Amino acid sequence: MKNTSFLPVSYLIIICSIFSLHAKLTLAYAEPTPILDCLCAVSGRVTDAVSKKGIGNATIGSFEGHLCYTNTSGYYTWDNGIIPCNFGGTYDLTASAAGYLSLTQSIYVEPCIERTLDIELQPITTPAPTVTPWLITEDATNITSSSATLNAIVPLVVGYIFFEYGTASGSYTKSVNATREGTSDKVSANISGLSQATTYYDRIVAVTKPVPTVSTGYTYGNEESFTTLAVTPTPVCEADSVEASPKTLKLERGGSDDVTVTVTGSKGCTAAGEMVTAKIQSGKKRISISPQSMDAGAKGEAVFTITAIKKTGNARVKFETASGLKTTVTVKVRNFKNGGREWRKKGNPELVDIYGFIDNR
Repeated sequence: MKNTSFLPVSYLIIICSIFSLHAKLTLAYAEPTPILDCLCAVSGRVTDAVSKKGIGNATIGSFEGHLCYTNTSGYYTWDNGIIPCNFGGTYDLTASAAGYLSLTQSIYVEPCIERTLDIELQPITTPAPTVTPWLITEDATNITSSSATLNAIVPLVVGYIFFEYGTASGSYTKSVNATREGTSDKVSANISGLSQATTYYDRIVAVTKPVPTVSTGYTYGNEESFTTLAVTPTPVCEADSVEASPKTLKLERGGSDDVTVTVTGSKGCTAAGEMVTAKIQSGKKRISISPQSMDAGAKGEAVFTITAIKKTGNARVKFETASGLKTTVTVKVRNFKNGGREWRKKGNPELVDIYGFIDNR
Protein backbone atom coordinates (compact mmCIF):
# COMPACT_ATOMS: atom_id res chain seq x y z
CA MET A 1 0.00 0.00 0.00
CA LYS A 2 1.37 3.44 -0.94
CA ASN A 3 2.29 6.16 1.63
CA THR A 4 -0.55 8.74 1.76
CA SER A 5 0.95 11.16 4.34
CA PHE A 6 0.70 14.10 1.92
CA LEU A 7 -2.51 16.14 1.77
CA PRO A 8 -4.44 16.26 -1.44
CA VAL A 9 -3.95 19.36 -3.60
CA SER A 10 -7.58 20.42 -3.08
CA TYR A 11 -7.01 20.54 0.68
CA LEU A 12 -3.96 22.76 0.26
CA ILE A 13 -5.91 25.21 -1.92
CA ILE A 14 -8.66 25.49 0.72
CA ILE A 15 -6.13 26.11 3.53
CA CYS A 16 -4.30 28.81 1.53
CA SER A 17 -7.59 30.53 0.76
CA ILE A 18 -8.50 30.63 4.46
CA PHE A 19 -5.10 32.19 5.41
CA SER A 20 -5.39 34.74 2.61
CA LEU A 21 -8.89 35.76 3.72
CA HIS A 22 -7.69 36.10 7.34
CA ALA A 23 -4.79 38.29 6.27
CA LYS A 24 -7.13 40.55 4.28
CA LEU A 25 -9.51 40.88 7.22
CA THR A 26 -6.60 41.64 9.55
CA LEU A 27 -5.31 44.37 7.23
CA ALA A 28 -8.78 45.80 6.77
CA TYR A 29 -9.38 46.23 10.49
CA ALA A 30 -5.80 47.13 11.59
CA GLU A 31 -5.62 50.38 13.56
CA PRO A 32 -3.20 52.93 12.05
CA THR A 33 -0.08 53.52 14.15
CA PRO A 34 0.03 57.15 15.28
CA ILE A 35 3.20 59.12 14.56
CA LEU A 36 4.47 60.41 17.87
CA ASP A 37 6.10 63.80 18.21
CA CYS A 38 9.87 63.49 18.22
CA LEU A 39 11.69 64.09 21.48
CA CYS A 40 14.01 67.08 21.63
CA ALA A 41 15.67 67.06 25.02
CA VAL A 42 18.99 67.02 26.84
CA SER A 43 19.36 64.64 29.79
CA GLY A 44 22.22 63.71 32.05
CA ARG A 45 23.53 63.79 35.58
CA VAL A 46 25.05 66.51 37.74
CA THR A 47 27.72 65.15 40.10
CA ASP A 48 30.27 66.33 42.65
CA ALA A 49 33.63 66.59 40.87
CA VAL A 50 35.42 65.22 43.95
CA SER A 51 33.15 62.52 45.36
CA LYS A 52 31.46 61.71 42.00
CA LYS A 53 28.11 61.54 43.82
CA GLY A 54 24.96 62.97 42.33
CA ILE A 55 23.90 66.44 43.40
CA GLY A 56 20.20 66.77 44.15
CA ASN A 57 18.12 69.89 43.50
CA ALA A 58 20.75 71.36 41.18
CA THR A 59 19.46 73.85 38.61
CA ILE A 60 19.98 73.42 34.87
CA GLY A 61 19.18 76.56 32.92
CA SER A 62 19.78 78.23 29.60
CA PHE A 63 20.11 81.79 28.38
CA GLU A 64 16.62 81.45 26.92
CA GLY A 65 15.26 81.11 30.47
CA HIS A 66 14.08 77.46 30.52
CA LEU A 67 14.92 75.74 33.86
CA CYS A 68 14.84 72.23 35.25
CA TYR A 69 16.08 70.57 38.45
CA THR A 70 17.92 67.36 39.25
CA ASN A 71 16.33 64.63 41.35
CA THR A 72 17.89 63.32 44.57
CA SER A 73 20.37 61.24 42.55
CA GLY A 74 21.44 64.15 40.37
CA TYR A 75 19.63 63.14 37.17
CA TYR A 76 17.82 65.72 35.06
CA THR A 77 15.99 66.14 31.77
CA TRP A 78 16.07 69.56 30.16
CA ASP A 79 13.06 69.11 27.91
CA ASN A 80 11.97 70.75 24.69
CA GLY A 81 10.26 73.65 26.39
CA ILE A 82 12.32 75.98 24.21
CA ILE A 83 13.78 73.69 21.54
CA PRO A 84 11.62 73.39 18.38
CA CYS A 85 11.46 69.73 17.41
CA ASN A 86 12.27 70.47 13.78
CA PHE A 87 15.26 72.72 14.39
CA GLY A 88 18.68 72.11 15.89
CA GLY A 89 21.17 74.49 17.41
CA THR A 90 23.85 75.08 20.02
CA TYR A 91 22.68 75.86 23.56
CA ASP A 92 24.64 76.94 26.64
CA LEU A 93 23.44 75.08 29.71
CA THR A 94 24.46 76.36 33.15
CA ALA A 95 24.41 74.02 36.14
CA SER A 96 24.41 75.48 39.64
CA ALA A 97 23.84 74.19 43.16
CA ALA A 98 24.30 75.47 46.69
CA GLY A 99 27.91 75.04 47.81
CA TYR A 100 29.24 74.56 44.27
CA LEU A 101 30.72 76.71 41.54
CA SER A 102 28.30 77.14 38.66
CA LEU A 103 29.47 75.77 35.32
CA THR A 104 28.35 76.52 31.76
CA GLN A 105 28.75 74.00 28.95
CA SER A 106 27.69 74.10 25.31
CA ILE A 107 25.85 71.30 23.54
CA TYR A 108 24.64 70.98 19.96
CA VAL A 109 21.10 69.61 19.73
CA GLU A 110 20.17 67.96 16.45
CA PRO A 111 16.57 67.94 15.25
CA CYS A 112 14.51 65.22 16.95
CA ILE A 113 17.54 63.56 18.57
CA GLU A 114 17.87 63.32 22.35
CA ARG A 115 21.33 64.31 23.67
CA THR A 116 23.18 63.49 26.89
CA LEU A 117 25.26 65.98 28.89
CA ASP A 118 26.82 65.05 32.24
CA ILE A 119 28.15 67.93 34.33
CA GLU A 120 30.58 67.92 37.25
CA LEU A 121 30.45 70.83 39.70
CA GLN A 122 33.38 71.94 41.79
CA PRO A 123 32.73 72.36 45.55
CA ILE A 124 33.35 75.91 46.75
CA THR A 125 34.85 74.68 50.01
CA THR A 126 37.96 73.22 48.43
CA PRO A 127 41.11 72.92 50.57
CA ALA A 128 43.48 75.86 50.59
CA PRO A 129 45.42 75.34 47.36
CA THR A 130 49.12 75.41 46.83
CA VAL A 131 50.10 77.30 43.70
CA THR A 132 51.67 74.96 41.15
CA PRO A 133 54.63 76.47 39.24
CA TRP A 134 53.74 74.75 35.95
CA LEU A 135 50.27 76.33 35.90
CA ILE A 136 50.60 80.00 34.97
CA THR A 137 47.65 82.37 34.94
CA GLU A 138 48.30 85.23 32.53
CA ASP A 139 46.80 88.69 32.11
CA ALA A 140 43.27 88.89 30.75
CA THR A 141 42.77 90.36 27.28
CA ASN A 142 39.93 91.77 25.18
CA ILE A 143 38.57 93.56 28.24
CA THR A 144 35.34 95.52 27.77
CA SER A 145 32.74 96.87 30.18
CA SER A 146 31.03 93.45 30.36
CA SER A 147 33.38 90.79 28.99
CA ALA A 148 36.99 89.59 28.91
CA THR A 149 39.22 86.72 27.77
CA LEU A 150 41.06 84.76 30.49
CA ASN A 151 44.45 83.30 29.55
CA ALA A 152 46.88 80.78 31.01
CA ILE A 153 49.81 78.47 30.25
CA VAL A 154 49.06 74.80 30.95
CA PRO A 155 51.18 71.85 29.75
CA LEU A 156 49.35 68.89 28.23
CA VAL A 157 47.87 67.01 31.19
CA VAL A 158 45.38 64.23 31.76
CA GLY A 159 42.02 65.53 32.92
CA TYR A 160 40.41 68.86 32.25
CA ILE A 161 41.17 72.50 32.97
CA PHE A 162 39.01 75.48 33.84
CA PHE A 163 39.19 79.04 35.16
CA GLU A 164 37.76 80.27 38.45
CA TYR A 165 36.91 83.93 38.86
CA GLY A 166 35.13 86.33 41.19
CA THR A 167 35.14 89.87 42.55
CA ALA A 168 37.12 89.10 45.73
CA SER A 169 40.73 87.93 45.92
CA GLY A 170 40.93 84.26 46.87
CA SER A 171 37.15 83.81 46.61
CA TYR A 172 35.92 82.53 43.24
CA THR A 173 32.19 82.19 42.72
CA LYS A 174 32.14 81.28 39.03
CA SER A 175 34.00 78.96 36.68
CA VAL A 176 34.30 78.42 32.95
CA ASN A 177 35.92 75.67 30.88
CA ALA A 178 39.26 76.50 29.29
CA THR A 179 39.97 75.86 25.60
CA ARG A 180 43.41 74.85 24.41
CA GLU A 181 44.89 76.42 21.27
CA GLY A 182 45.62 73.33 19.21
CA THR A 183 48.42 71.30 20.80
CA SER A 184 50.12 74.32 22.38
CA ASP A 185 50.29 75.06 26.09
CA LYS A 186 48.14 78.17 25.73
CA VAL A 187 44.56 78.01 27.01
CA SER A 188 41.84 80.65 27.21
CA ALA A 189 38.17 81.24 27.96
CA ASN A 190 35.77 84.04 27.05
CA ILE A 191 33.54 85.30 29.85
CA SER A 192 30.66 87.77 29.70
CA GLY A 193 27.95 89.24 31.91
CA LEU A 194 30.52 91.17 33.95
CA SER A 195 29.81 94.42 35.78
CA GLN A 196 31.35 97.62 34.48
CA ALA A 197 34.28 99.29 36.26
CA THR A 198 34.72 96.23 38.52
CA THR A 199 37.89 94.36 39.49
CA TYR A 200 37.81 90.60 38.95
CA TYR A 201 40.26 87.95 40.17
CA ASP A 202 40.94 84.75 38.25
CA ARG A 203 43.15 81.66 38.27
CA ILE A 204 43.61 78.50 36.22
CA VAL A 205 42.76 75.09 37.71
CA ALA A 206 43.72 71.64 36.40
CA VAL A 207 42.05 68.42 37.55
CA THR A 208 44.10 65.24 37.21
CA LYS A 209 44.18 61.84 38.83
CA PRO A 210 45.26 62.13 42.49
CA VAL A 211 48.98 61.63 43.04
CA PRO A 212 50.95 61.47 46.30
CA THR A 213 51.91 65.16 46.08
CA VAL A 214 48.37 66.28 45.22
CA SER A 215 45.91 64.07 47.06
CA THR A 216 42.79 65.83 45.77
CA GLY A 217 43.73 65.80 42.09
CA TYR A 218 43.37 69.61 41.90
CA THR A 219 46.28 71.87 40.98
CA TYR A 220 46.03 75.66 40.91
CA GLY A 221 47.75 78.47 39.09
CA ASN A 222 48.60 81.91 40.41
CA GLU A 223 45.93 84.58 40.79
CA GLU A 224 45.64 87.49 38.36
CA SER A 225 43.24 90.42 38.29
CA PHE A 226 41.70 92.79 35.76
CA THR A 227 39.24 95.67 35.83
CA THR A 228 36.39 96.02 33.38
CA LEU A 229 35.93 99.27 31.52
CA ALA A 230 33.47 101.92 32.61
CA VAL A 231 30.56 102.67 30.30
CA THR A 232 30.91 106.21 28.97
CA PRO A 233 27.47 107.79 28.76
CA THR A 234 26.58 109.42 25.46
CA PRO A 235 26.56 113.19 26.02
CA VAL A 236 23.18 114.82 25.55
CA CYS A 237 23.15 117.81 23.24
CA GLU A 238 20.39 120.23 24.21
CA ALA A 239 19.15 122.42 21.37
CA ASP A 240 19.99 126.08 21.90
CA SER A 241 19.34 127.79 18.55
CA VAL A 242 17.68 127.18 15.19
CA GLU A 243 18.29 128.83 11.83
CA ALA A 244 16.72 128.49 8.39
CA SER A 245 18.46 129.01 5.07
CA PRO A 246 17.57 130.87 2.95
CA LYS A 247 15.59 133.33 5.05
CA THR A 248 13.81 134.58 1.91
CA LEU A 249 12.85 132.18 -0.83
CA LYS A 250 11.85 133.36 -4.33
CA LEU A 251 9.75 130.98 -6.38
CA GLU A 252 8.20 131.11 -9.82
CA ARG A 253 4.67 129.77 -10.00
CA GLY A 254 4.84 125.95 -10.12
CA GLY A 255 8.47 125.95 -8.99
CA SER A 256 9.95 124.50 -5.80
CA ASP A 257 13.10 124.73 -3.72
CA ASP A 258 14.56 123.49 -0.43
CA VAL A 259 14.89 125.21 2.92
CA THR A 260 17.47 123.82 5.36
CA VAL A 261 16.75 124.18 9.08
CA THR A 262 19.83 123.74 11.30
CA VAL A 263 19.53 123.02 15.04
CA THR A 264 22.61 123.77 17.16
CA GLY A 265 23.38 122.86 20.79
CA SER A 266 24.39 125.25 23.57
CA LYS A 267 28.09 124.33 23.28
CA GLY A 268 28.17 124.04 19.53
CA CYS A 269 27.25 120.36 19.58
CA THR A 270 25.03 118.84 16.93
CA ALA A 271 21.45 118.40 18.10
CA ALA A 272 20.82 115.30 16.01
CA GLY A 273 17.37 113.79 16.38
CA GLU A 274 15.66 117.04 17.38
CA MET A 275 12.17 117.13 15.87
CA VAL A 276 11.45 120.13 13.59
CA THR A 277 7.88 120.97 12.56
CA ALA A 278 6.88 123.27 9.66
CA LYS A 279 3.70 125.34 9.59
CA ILE A 280 2.44 127.80 6.95
CA GLN A 281 1.44 130.92 8.88
CA SER A 282 0.18 132.90 5.87
CA GLY A 283 -0.28 132.29 2.14
CA LYS A 284 -1.66 128.74 2.37
CA LYS A 285 -3.11 129.14 -1.13
CA ARG A 286 0.23 130.17 -2.54
CA ILE A 287 2.58 127.41 -1.31
CA SER A 288 2.76 123.87 0.04
CA ILE A 289 5.50 122.28 2.17
CA SER A 290 6.81 118.75 2.56
CA PRO A 291 7.32 117.05 4.91
CA GLN A 292 5.26 118.55 7.69
CA SER A 293 7.85 117.49 10.29
CA MET A 294 11.10 115.53 10.49
CA ASP A 295 14.03 114.78 12.80
CA ALA A 296 17.27 116.68 12.39
CA GLY A 297 19.92 114.37 10.90
CA ALA A 298 23.47 113.63 12.01
CA LYS A 299 24.52 117.19 11.19
CA GLY A 300 21.53 118.68 13.02
CA GLU A 301 19.84 119.57 9.73
CA ALA A 302 16.27 119.09 8.55
CA VAL A 303 15.47 119.80 4.88
CA PHE A 304 12.00 120.87 3.75
CA THR A 305 10.74 121.37 0.18
CA ILE A 306 8.49 124.37 -0.50
CA THR A 307 6.44 124.42 -3.72
CA ALA A 308 4.68 127.44 -5.23
CA ILE A 309 1.12 126.78 -6.36
CA LYS A 310 -0.80 129.07 -8.76
CA LYS A 311 -1.34 132.36 -6.96
CA THR A 312 1.37 134.94 -6.71
CA GLY A 313 2.15 136.87 -3.57
CA ASN A 314 3.99 136.42 -0.28
CA ALA A 315 3.78 133.55 2.20
CA ARG A 316 5.34 132.91 5.58
CA VAL A 317 6.50 129.58 7.05
CA LYS A 318 7.32 128.96 10.72
CA PHE A 319 9.76 126.21 11.75
CA GLU A 320 9.66 125.10 15.40
CA THR A 321 11.77 122.50 17.26
CA ALA A 322 10.47 120.09 19.88
CA SER A 323 12.19 122.22 22.54
CA GLY A 324 10.27 125.35 21.44
CA LEU A 325 12.89 127.13 19.33
CA LYS A 326 11.42 129.02 16.34
CA THR A 327 12.50 130.60 13.07
CA THR A 328 10.64 131.83 9.97
CA VAL A 329 11.13 131.97 6.20
CA THR A 330 9.45 134.40 3.79
CA VAL A 331 8.41 132.97 0.42
CA LYS A 332 7.78 135.27 -2.57
CA VAL A 333 5.80 133.75 -5.42
CA ARG A 334 6.12 135.80 -8.63
CA ASN A 335 6.15 135.44 -12.38
CA PHE A 336 9.94 135.38 -12.16
CA LYS A 337 12.16 134.48 -15.03
CA ASN A 338 14.82 131.96 -14.06
CA GLY A 339 13.45 132.01 -10.55
CA GLY A 340 14.26 135.72 -10.21
CA ARG A 341 17.81 134.89 -9.23
CA GLU A 342 19.75 134.55 -12.48
CA TRP A 343 20.44 136.71 -15.51
CA ARG A 344 18.57 135.65 -18.61
CA LYS A 345 20.60 133.11 -20.47
CA LYS A 346 22.31 134.16 -23.70
CA GLY A 347 20.44 133.55 -26.91
CA ASN A 348 17.66 135.17 -28.90
CA PRO A 349 16.34 138.12 -26.86
CA GLU A 350 12.65 138.26 -26.05
CA LEU A 351 10.69 140.92 -27.95
CA VAL A 352 9.46 143.72 -25.69
CA ASP A 353 7.59 147.01 -26.20
CA ILE A 354 9.79 150.12 -26.51
CA TYR A 355 8.61 153.47 -25.22
CA GLY A 356 10.12 156.87 -25.87
CA PHE A 357 10.90 159.16 -22.96
CA ILE A 358 11.43 162.92 -23.07
CA ASP A 359 14.98 163.94 -22.49
CA ASN A 360 14.84 167.05 -20.31
CA ARG A 361 18.51 167.84 -20.66
